[in-house]
Amino acid sequence: MSEKFLSLLKKNPTAIKEGLSDILDQKSLNQIQNEIDKNVKDLFNLGINHYEFAKTLNSNDWRHKISRLYYAAYNIARSVRLHTSGIYSTDSEDHKRVGELPKNFPNQARYVTGLADLREDRNLCDYDHIAKIEDTKLGIDDACSLVEDFMKDADSYLKNRNVML
Repeated sequence: MSEKFLSLLKKNPTAIKEGLSDILDQKSLNQIQNEIDKNVKDLFNLGINHYEFAKTLNSNDWRHKISRLYYAAYNIARSVRLHTSGIYSTDSEDHKRVGELPKNFPNQARYVTGLADLREDRNLCDYDHIAKIEDTKLGIDDACSLVEDFMKDADSYLKNRNVML
């Protein structure tokens, strides 16, 4: 990926592509879409990488496990947002968007709530030095189930929209 395209990501490449549709031919527009799709795939795979690492952690490492599960879901949500709306950000404020999913996303209401709860759990795990596992909203098993289901639904959703992961 070029540095120039990475800077375009932060300016909504989908909107840029649409804005250029009157002056570029279809081949050029397809090249832009292919680069967007590559970044969607890379974000999705980053989420998978966090998930796979989380699964290797022992439940005694609950803080790290929940934190990595959150980052798995967060990056997968980012991939869906980039694909559907062109939104891409590396700003810390972007974490507030973790549950912003398209209305037609499978089980959307479950994920809006569950991902927000997982974010709160991640904050607790990463920043509250006196927290205990019992203080989390989801706990390890429910967090794992949420992320596993979210990954499957996101995978199906993106593949149905012709993004080959």
